Amino acid sequence: METPVFKNIQISPQNISPNGKVSVKDGSSVVSFLVAEVPALLKASSIRINGNIEHLRDGVNVSNLTNSPNLNSNMRCGIYGMIDQIVITSNRSKQVIEHLKHYSRFISSYKSYTESLENQLTYKSQTEHTCPNFFLNKTTNIDDKVSADSDANKNFNSFSFRPITGFLGGERQINLDGQAGLGGIQIDIHLNSTAQFYNAIDGTTANTQAEYILRNLSLTGQINPLTPDDINVMMKTPNRTEIFNTYSSYYQTINSTNGILNFNLGSSRVKSIWMNFCKSKSLNNFTDDGNATTLPLNSDGSTADIRSIQFLRNGTKYPMNYTIDTNFKNDSSVIKLDPQVIKNGFGAFVKDGERVHFNSILMTNSNSRRNYSGIPQINQQTESGLIYNVGVNYAYTKGGYADFSGSNLFGVQMDMNLTSNEPNSVFVFVHQENTLVYNKQGLSIMS
Repeated sequence: METPVFKNIQISPQNISPNGKVSVKDGSSVVSFLVAEVPALLKASSIRINGNIEHLRDGVNVSNLTNSPNLNSNMRCGIYGMIDQIVITSNRSKQVIEHLKHYSRFISSYKSYTESLENQLTYKSQTEHTCPNFFLNKTTNIDDKVSADSDANKNFNSFSFRPITGFLGGERQINLDGQAGLGGIQIDIHLNSTAQFYNAIDGTTANTQAEYILRNLSLTGQINPLTPDDINVMMKTPNRTEIFNTYSSYYQTINSTNGILNFNLGSSRVKSIWMNFCKSKSLNNFTDDGNATTLPLNSDGSTADIRSIQFLRNGTKYPMNYTIDTNFKNDSSVIKLDPQVIKNGFGAFVKDGERVHFNSILMTNSNSRRNYSGIPQINQQTESGLIYNVGVNYAYTKGGYADFSGSNLFGVQMDMNLTSNEPNSVFVFVHQENTLVYNKQGLSIMS
């Protein structure tokens, strides 16, 4: 093939109402983009979802600040906070290639370890509506650009974000051809409820009438057209294979001092696993921030600190053959989080051998501590909000990944100070490697 010459494409959603507005409260909970079957390669890293978002504070008016002076959104997630799931399927075979659930919770941890405060305050504050300060986030992303419907030049907050998934990551090119490729792909974005998207700065004033409206949605990207000679060369290999990264998610609740999680992952090439926590009753709650990544919490809002952690495979410690005893176990008055837990959590995203710039992480002394208690303290954090993550990296095991296929069960056991009757939700995310096998009859995915 010759040097790629990319062409720009723009695609409108295929399932929105004639007025072009998308509202979860009106029943529009899924936005579907169909990238059609064409003889071309789609550059995955070029894909962007664009549009405008309008915040109706009382369900009717944009400018009604009196009814909701405390309305806010998660400052780290920004526009990603509106997404609950992303599903990518082959248009021809309808086979699901990647299905990432609990997406806003995924992004809340992902951004913590892959972005800087400077990025969140500068260009990402415009493109993704992030902001490292709770009050500034409210004034710039929720309250700004107020205009009347009669204003022909109105411009609600515009956004343009990259859908972060394993299949759409990296510099790979997706073959959209009907004979030599996948026959096009469909990207379905399932939207979060308004109660999950919004929170209240004061932690008490729940504005249940608040609503977000999406307008002028589009998907843009770049494709490299294939020539007939390119397709003939590809067709000489009837069954084509492609290795790609993917993320999957799991959910469970814990409500005791002995937090035990077990999952049958069904994957033989797991690269890393991480999890974040949230009080179950804080989910889909207009008052609490359902996308905050806190320590497990007791009913009075105090932190249910973790004393020790064991990562397991089939009940045996793996890949670390020891128990991680945290600094809290030796000193319950310590403010800083345990450095080994932080190191392992960061390692779930970046390998030690990779070059990491000093400013490519949101974690600071202010947002990685344990001396906070409940709402509104969680909602009133600075520097992007509280960061807590428990993770493990399998990059240094044999082959560079862990085998959790068949009867190999993943487990984690945590001894924690969860002494009250307060269910805490645990969101577990698995970074793994899959193989995509496809031909003109269809495709299959091997884990």
